[in-house]
Amino acid sequence: MWARPDKAYPVVCLFYGFFFTQIVAVMAMGWMMFLKKDPTFLWRDLAVFHVLALVIAFGYVYVRRNYRQVEPVLSALEEAHLQRIIAKDEFVPLEVVERTLCKKP
Repeated sequence: MWARPDKAYPVVCLFYGFFFTQIVAVMAMGWMMFLKKDPTFLWRDLAVFHVLALVIAFGYVYVRRNYRQVEPVLSALEEAHLQRIIAKDEFVPLEVVERTLCKKP
């Protein structure tokens, strides 16, 4: 995951989704044990899983907030080559393609 962060992001999201789903299921079971007055219910166990859920939720928010996709930066030669390809493919004069690519959104 450290070597290829762009490819690892979907896998990290999958892990977070899996762990959060498991924690929600365990917390629901704990609350049902509390409501049904199960003799094996312990508040400390329920508290531990609530803390784990908070850690996982904050971790996901942290990872999501810091995720950035790197935009490719073209050299002048690469950009000129790309403009020629676009002009040939769309049968547009090269001057028109240069004007449309230079416009900033």
